[in-house]
Amino acid sequence: SERLHGRGQDSAETIQRRMQDAQAEMSHYPEYDYLIINDDFETALTELASIFHSERLKLASQTQPHHAL
Repeated sequence: SERLHGRGQDSAETIQRRMQDAQAEMSHYPEYDYLIINDDFETALTELASIFHSERLKLASQTQPHHAL
């Protein structure tokens, strides 16, 4: 919220709505397989890349392109 106010690009009403939307979206976190907390951008980026790498290495993803092995 402080970051949004500091940017000075949005009205107080818009910021309040965005914060409410974010809280509503975050309440659904148990529905997902992965959770990344973006409190440090570099760490969050590394974690996201790790998810992409792990998904590519799942057996189902590897079986088709390497069926001849």
